[in-house]
Amino acid sequence: MDEIANKGLEVKRSRKIRDSDIERISVTGYDIELPREHVESELKKLFSPCGEITDVHIPETRNSSLWSHAFIYFVGEGTADKALQLNGSDMGGWTVDAEADPFPKEEDNCVELEVEGYDTTLRLVSLISSAS
Repeated sequence: MDEIANKGLEVKRSRKIRDSDIERISVTGYDIELPREHVESELKKLFSPCGEITDVHIPETRNSSLWSHAFIYFVGEGTADKALQLNGSDMGGWTVDAEADPFPKEEDNCVELEVEGYDTTLRLVSLISSAS
């Protein structure tokens, strides 16, 4: 029995996940004063029947409180659509608001970067060359 279980683990770990296999939704409605671990756990519990969750990401604000949007990443085609069917679910005091949040197409893909604590008297060219 242990051999079979170990073989299954090896096969699962060797599976390659392509970027195109990942789907994402954003979720709001939770209490941002709750501990991160609690919110992550509840979101995983609710959405795990929809497919394999690779990550639940809840950004923080500058004052270290939870941001009002969480991002849930799934593996597999159609998993986000299944998850969106749970929109409006009651989570014991808060109502889930789930929305599709697809990744931008390659040609539209851009990165936004916020930099703090730099010398504002420097020219933009100096800042860019220092950052690269």
